Amino acid sequence: MSTIFCDTSGFYAVTVPDDRFHGVAAKAWRSLLLDGHNLVTTNYIVLEILTLLQSRFGLDTAKQLYEAIKQNVQIHGITSALHDAAVEDVFRSGKRNLSIVDCSSFAFMRHSHIATTFTCDSHFEEHGFETFRARSPQGFP
Repeated sequence: MSTIFCDTSGFYAVTVPDDRFHGVAAKAWRSLLLDGHNLVTTNYIVLEILTLLQSRFGLDTAKQLYEAIKQNVQIHGITSALHDAAVEDVFRSGKRNLSIVDCSSFAFMRHSHIATTFTCDSHFEEHGFETFRARSPQGFP
């Protein structure tokens, strides 16, 4: 099976029933798990999603997602070289809404030769990556 990078927005959509992408994200997540894909993410993504969930919904929600991530997803550390490349990419882009976390994900994916991501964030497709779609024609926008 292929390797799929898991992004903050995908984790968020799966976790939060009120998120506009929840239905399709939950279906995609089930497909990822059932099809046996190699799921990976970075420590920056884990930090971002846990901070977001803790702030908006409390520690219990953050802990539940963290347990699911630990059971199903390999967490890789962002090296100082990838961090530096991400910071340079943000400044070079001149875009206020492009984060260092996003750019660190792009750098990690390129370095690891990963083409596909579980995300609801359009920045990934803008940077040449594919978005994982569940086993139906409906996917993320």
